[in-house]
Order: sequence, then C-alpha cells, then structure tokens
Amino acid sequence: MKYAKKQSTKVIHSATAEQFQSELNKALEEVSEMGCKYELMFNNNQGFCAYIVYSAERLVPETASDRYHLKGETYRCGECPNFVASKDGRVKYTTCMHGTMYCKADHDACDYFYEKLEKGEIQIEEHETVPTDPI
Repeated sequence: MKYAKKQSTKVIHSATAEQFQSELNKALEEVSEMGCKYELMFNNNQGFCAYIVYSAERLVPETASDRYHLKGETYRCGECPNFVASKDGRVKYTTCMHGTMYCKADHDACDYFYEKLEKGEIQIEEHETVPTDPI
C-alpha cells in the first residue's frame, strides 16, 4: 500500500460579510473534518475573498489484500481452503497446497488467497470485519 498526497484549494468569495463568514466557517469545518493541514490566506483586493490551501493524504491499495484491508476485512491462512494443518502437534508451521512455506493458521492470508476471493473462486462463511483507522 502506498500513500498519496494531494494539494487542493478552496476559494471563498462573497458579496456580504455575513455570507462570507458563513461560507468560510463551513469550508474550514469541511477541511478540518478531513483531518488535513491547511493554510488560510485572505485577498483584501477582492473584498470578501479567502483561499484555503490544504493537503489531503490517502492510502492507495496496490494489491487485492490491500483493497480488503482498507475495507476492514482481514483473513487468516487457516480460513483458506489450501491450508493444511500439520498432523504433528509439535510443528507450528506448514506449507500450504499453494506452495507458501512457513505459513501458520493465524498468519495473514497471502495475496493469492485475496485474489481468488476477489474473483469469487473462494467462498468464505461469515466473517467479522476489523475496524481500521483510515488515514
């Protein structure tokens, strides 16, 4: 997953002071709700005019597993039909039928699993979503 940073500008221009104040407060609230850093500049030559320049950051998924993680869905190797647990209780790790070595039932599932899940080739019974903190 990678981070994308985008700089944007909101322009507030009004004919009256009351309307300007209302629109400026509304725009500042929108920007602060997004959790963005911003800079407020006034243009006194234009009358009631202000610019809000802000930077918005977001996560951009690169793989199928990233797309599921952004939705708050995480799966484990033990939920994959290719996972075969070791019959020897002393052995913690195993090799799945897909060929992933050193996998364990409680490890995060591999991209192969998420790609098959996305295509509908793997069916999973009810699954709890894990709340994530979006950036």
